[in-house]
Amino acid sequence: MLEDSPDANYLTVRDKDSDVRIGKKGNYLHLRAVDRGGRDENVEAKIPLEVVAALLSGSGDELNLGAALEALARRGEGELLTVNGNDETVRIWIDARSDRR
Repeated sequence: MLEDSPDANYLTVRDKDSDVRIGKKGNYLHLRAVDRGGRDENVEAKIPLEVVAALLSGSGDELNLGAALEALARRGEGELLTVNGNDETVRIWIDARSDRR
């Protein structure tokens, strides 16, 4: 199980235009993609391990999106994804505050 594994980089892919790393740090699966091909766009994602486990709990080759969403809801607040580009940043996070009116 990934949850019981030590913190480490598990996959590194390097080519002339980008570097991609996937690893575990604490209770999160971390993904970092760095563009070196001139677009200057980087992606950093951290996904709680319980969400990854729920997503992979589907049968066969199928992902269990419902279980992953339920695990996210139980997890509560926190940042999930950051995309940095040319003069712009996109962030996706879970926020407990509701703006419903």
